[in-house]
Amino acid sequence: GHHHLLTLLVGIACSLLPLIAVAAQTDIAEDKTLTPEREAAAMTFAKAHHPELADLLVGLKRMDEPRYATAVNELFRTSERLAKSKSRSVERYELELSAWRVDSRIRLLTAQSVSGMPDSRREELKRLLLQRRDIKVQMLLHEKSRLESRVAKIDTSIDELQENADEQAEKELDRLLKSVKPRATSVQPKPSLPKPST
Repeated sequence: GHHHLLTLLVGIACSLLPLIAVAAQTDIAEDKTLTPEREAAAMTFAKAHHPELADLLVGLKRMDEPRYATAVNELFRTSERLAKSKSRSVERYELELSAWRVDSRIRLLTAQSVSGMPDSRREELKRLLLQRRDIKVQMLLHEKSRLESRVAKIDTSIDELQENADEQAEKELDRLLKSVKPRATSVQPKPSLPKPST
């Protein structure tokens, strides 16, 4: 029963920690050393956002230390990516966190259904799949809004550059000339040497 399920989940433990597609690029080093600090941070993250996954990792630690270390390191990197996302946009962070939580739940339910899928679990999986699609739509709408704002700023810059171009060029020319005038006047002619008396 439970032992069989845990053994099965060991094989997919690493895949239970999916990367967020839009945040896949990261400068976090792929350091496989599991430090106590990383382990504590990863488990705190799991307990807060996916308690069932945290319980799975506790069982995995007893059964397979190397895979446990790999899984927890990946979870730590995921939490770090999400923290960076939060520093840029709280709204984006909330969407990415929801996507990670739903995707992890889908993978877990799928793994539990290897020997059969009851109707209740099938309905829950369908609900989660629909929820994941909705989150992706929200993420795309958020990105669309960000890009539209960026395009609006670019359009404003273009208008400012094109407006009164000749007048702006004259003002810039005046500034350039003023910047070189002091240098030209500051050059003092060398004093002429007195002629030798005859």
